[in-house]
Amino acid sequence: MRSSTSFSRSESVREQQQSCSRVLFVSKRRFTGVHQVSLSNSDKTGTEMYLQNAHHQTCPQDLRAVLKELAVLKEQIKVLQKENREQEENLETQKTETYELKQQLEEQEENLETQKTETNELKQQLEEQEENLERQKRELETQKTETYELKQQLEEQEENLETQKTETNELKQQLEEQEGKLERQKRELERQKTETYKLKQQLEEQEENLETQKTETNELKQQLEEQEENLERQKRELETQKTETYELKQQLEGRVWDGFPQKRKLGRQQTETYVLKQQLEEQKEKVERQKAEIIQLKKKLQVKQLAFSASLLDQGRGNTGPYNSQTTLIFKRVVTNIGNAYNPYTGIFTAPVRGVYHFVWRIFGHGNIGAAAVLFRNEEHIFIVSEQQTSGGVSASNGASLLLEVGDQVSVRLWANTRIHDNEYHHTTFSGHLVFTM
Repeated sequence: MRSSTSFSRSESVREQQQSCSRVLFVSKRRFTGVHQVSLSNSDKTGTEMYLQNAHHQTCPQDLRAVLKELAVLKEQIKVLQKENREQEENLETQKTETYELKQQLEEQEENLETQKTETNELKQQLEEQEENLERQKRELETQKTETYELKQQLEEQEENLETQKTETNELKQQLEEQEGKLERQKRELERQKTETYKLKQQLEEQEENLETQKTETNELKQQLEEQEENLERQKRELETQKTETYELKQQLEGRVWDGFPQKRKLGRQQTETYVLKQQLEEQKEKVERQKAEIIQLKKKLQVKQLAFSASLLDQGRGNTGPYNSQTTLIFKRVVTNIGNAYNPYTGIFTAPVRGVYHFVWRIFGHGNIGAAAVLFRNEEHIFIVSEQQTSGGVSASNGASLLLEVGDQVSVRLWANTRIHDNEYHHTTFSGHLVFTM
């Protein structure tokens, strides 16, 4: 009995051990398969209840260990579920990218077809270009031959060019020497022109003085002839009186008794002769005074006859300026220069007498550059005239009355950075005259 009882107990213990082993095996199998299949909540609950019952019924110590492993496995399941979700999201992303890649692939296939067509066309063009290249090679060979010949010609021309350069340098030196001579000749010519102008003025003045002297001489000759006639008449009268006086003396000597009336007559004749002599002296003084008055009147008349008028260009047309500074304008076409106070070689008017003078200047602007000119007395800025046009031509003028001393100079200067125009119609002018002396 005891042996049977002990045998039965050992069998019971063996069964319990086998039951524990099965539970552990099932638990491990269930929880180690989570990589393939995720457990639902109901499976987890049933497993836990089964393990608890098994814990209360059999091998409680082993079940504790299993529960600990289950807790760890739960955490692993959560991590695996999270990874699973991420993998699903990645899978969706990959699907979208795959779809886009398919579309790109289709586009690339279409582009490939297009490129194939273009490649065929390029091949044809390449063949044509190769043919052209062959033709160009042949032409290049021809050109090389021609180039070689041209090089030889070029070398010959370079030699000729060097020779010409040497000759040109020699000619340049000769030209510079001639230009220097020409400049000296120009300066000499300008000096001679100025001297000629002065000589002309002096000659004109001398001619005027000669004409004046001729006129005065003729007048004096007439006066002298008249005086000579008067003198001859007076001489005849004097001779007559002398003859009468002589006769009277003879009568006085021959006729003493009739002497008193003769003496009275002689006294009267002497008195008349003295009066005639005084009258002759007075006439001479009067003639001298008249001569002096005539000279003074002629001088005053010459002084009062001062006037000039001139235009900028003597002939043709052209612009003057612009210059960086004020420049004296030389009005070359002189239409009037009474008194020769205006110099057409310098553009300057010089006052010969003290008095009031009136001046007028007019300018003409052409194009899109402004025009301006200033009236100067010596170095004094008097008045300006200016105008600004955008296109075409515009004129402007001004005037001034000035008190000038002997030797004062008046001129018109072009304003800096402006331009004036003149042509055959003579738009730009400068005029002046003496109003009265002081």
